[in-house]
Amino acid sequence: MSATHRCLLVNELFRTISDELCSDGRTGRDALAQLSRTCKTMHEAVTPVLWENMTSLVPLLKLLPRDTWCEGKDASGRTTFQIHTPDRLRWGRFQFYAEHVRRLVWCHCDDVSPFALVAVAASWPGEGYLLPRLRNLRWWETRATHFPFVHNLLSPTIRCLDIKVSTVESKLLKELFDNATKNCNRVTILRIHTDSLYDQMPVHTAEVDNALARYLRSTTDLGVFFAEMHLSASCMEALAELPKLTGAEIWALQGDMDTLVARIRHYQGTAADSHRFRALSILSMKVDRLDDNTKSFLQSIESDSLDSVKIHMHMSIDTLIAEQHLEILARGPSRATLAYLEIEFECFGGYSVLPVPCIDLAQLLRPLLPLPQMRKLSVHAEGLAVTPRVLRDIANAWKDLTTLSLVSCGIRRGVDETSPTLEDLVPLARACPALHQLQLHVDASAVPCPAEIDRMLPEPTQCALLSFHVLQAPITDPERVAAFLGRTFPHLRELTEYSAVSLLPEVQIKWEADWDVVREILQIKTESAPE
Repeated sequence: MSATHRCLLVNELFRTISDELCSDGRTGRDALAQLSRTCKTMHEAVTPVLWENMTSLVPLLKLLPRDTWCEGKDASGRTTFQIHTPDRLRWGRFQFYAEHVRRLVWCHCDDVSPFALVAVAASWPGEGYLLPRLRNLRWWETRATHFPFVHNLLSPTIRCLDIKVSTVESKLLKELFDNATKNCNRVTILRIHTDSLYDQMPVHTAEVDNALARYLRSTTDLGVFFAEMHLSASCMEALAELPKLTGAEIWALQGDMDTLVARIRHYQGTAADSHRFRALSILSMKVDRLDDNTKSFLQSIESDSLDSVKIHMHMSIDTLIAEQHLEILARGPSRATLAYLEIEFECFGGYSVLPVPCIDLAQLLRPLLPLPQMRKLSVHAEGLAVTPRVLRDIANAWKDLTTLSLVSCGIRRGVDETSPTLEDLVPLARACPALHQLQLHVDASAVPCPAEIDRMLPEPTQCALLSFHVLQAPITDPERVAAFLGRTFPHLRELTEYSAVSLLPEVQIKWEADWDVVREILQIKTESAPE
């Protein structure tokens, strides 16, 4: 045996080579297939790699007896796998290679006719599972003719289940969740997609909601849950009781949130009271509005390791109510771990003609400033008051900040809006060396003179900022702006600018052209800098 052959028999080396070939597309996989035919040892080593990740069932189905299937054209002219003699199907070779499949991605596949899927389901011998060692299943199939085939794939070995349910009939969804409760309840990651906006979610029947709630209660190992669908109070209760749930995205209508909190209050302090969200570290919630019930929901979270919270509300709210929610987080069990916070008040892109509430950022952030571990803050609102004082407070409070995004989405009427100037960015650059991403409304029309820049910044700062997205940023002297930014953020690599459509066209064109000049100057400086 040659030295090369012996090297290939080292598991770590062979796995590295085979993974690289598999990632190279069809050419790499063909090379692996040829390698598997060189000897028995190579065949045994290559086979699990070749069949580990599948994006179609056709390669497996072609292992069925050749005289039972063919490839024909469907009504759209696409080539599809078809079974014409289902009573003669033999499963030996299929089962041998199916043992090696660990991941199946099915995204609205058209390479298998629905009649072939029906034939497979009807002819399967019934012993074991179609893919008995499947660990990861993505089933993005919503056609009624194809969707039911998912039942043939659900198995206790699946750890990550990713399904799309938009336009799927309620009856089929109930059957899916009922079957998953029996055969696929050891998942650690569950994702449910709908491709729908929050306020355009399909309304599911009580039978579907109850079936999903039963399924969630059965998944005691579930660690991550994501669903683009409104959850009933029963579903949220089931999630709250899961002992290993570390990440959850919850979309809830106001009525369901009210029902959930009423139940929490009813059982609080009684023998029926249960622990809620004991292990949660990441929470994303989309709700109609913030009120006393959403405050009670946050208060019910028992985890002392919650480090990331994202709150999206569909209706505008005043600053005080939002501040009260942040105060609950800042004083809760996770006050020592909370580090990433995103708040998005519904933005309508500046097209509303009605006055919108202005969020006072200084008041909103007051409860969070004593938390020194904050690393990310993102606040997007229709109206957001960002003052130089707020930026100084942030710089003084959060030395480890890596991401700051403060965005006012709309046109605020009757509000005196004062954007920070370039000079107001200096405290951030000095105090937050780890800052990598910045998104902010900036007034760049006034730039400190070179002497003033030298006084403020004798040397370039140590700030690691790489990406700066400036919003609604007036500018008059692009060369001086570029010089200032180069001194303040010496590592800046990406500079983008956005001006609202409310500007006069000639003003918007001028600003965009000037910021293009700034970008070009900084790019030249970056390219000429020593390695």
